[in-house]
Amino acid sequence: MLDIRKIRENPEMYRNVMENRGEGVDPKDIDTVIELDKKRRNYLVEVEALKAERNKVSAEIPKLKKEGKDVSGILKEMKSIGDKIKDLDNDLRETKEKIDFIMLRLPNVPNKIV
Repeated sequence: MLDIRKIRENPEMYRNVMENRGEGVDPKDIDTVIELDKKRRNYLVEVEALKAERNKVSAEIPKLKKEGKDVSGILKEMKSIGDKIKDLDNDLRETKEKIDFIMLRLPNVPNKIV
């Protein structure tokens, strides 16, 4: 399987290679993979930010309970954040599966020596 980082760094070269290979390979698949990869990376950023927020607030809940403050609003917010994380994780998984499906169909880049 091709390396997504190398495709990201030099998409034009990969488009040209796919065009020259023929074999029913669509050079637009390179663009699709790049778009899906951007989407996947954005999902990762969102998920990590939400998890950091959840961890931060989760650490504060025991302190607030100890002080006798009401934490029901915070718990509802935490549930909402948990649901968002779950949804984003599903989107992330689906996007990764789409990327893998396309990447597995792409042929290797021929060696220039041959």
